[in-house]
Amino acid sequence: MHSTYKEMKAVTKQMVKDGKGAKGADKYFHAKANYKAAQHGPGGKAAANHISDVREAYQTAFQKVKNKVGKVSDKGYDEYAADSAKDQEANRHGQNGGDPNRYRTKDIPDKHRK
Repeated sequence: MHSTYKEMKAVTKQMVKDGKGAKGADKYFHAKANYKAAQHGPGGKAAANHISDVREAYQTAFQKVKNKVGKVSDKGYDEYAADSAKDQEANRHGQNGGDPNRYRTKDIPDKHRK
């Protein structure tokens, strides 16, 4: 999962540098990382599920704290929570063996296909 995370960071950075939109590209990498982990059997799927749940819960809680202290607006928090739910949808899709390309945006270079 970590290698796919590093890949996502590099690809989205390059997409922005090239003037392409990176919006939504993270969903593909969420699905891809979870798909790859699930290919390692029940233990891989369980680990992917746990890591994804903890990561999203932590990030959502962190945004909630920022919202409470006035660093993130209510609207910003609501948008973040909705995006996190979409991340989890992509995570589950990958964990269940679904093709990550379902979430692939047109601007992700072909060499980064599943």
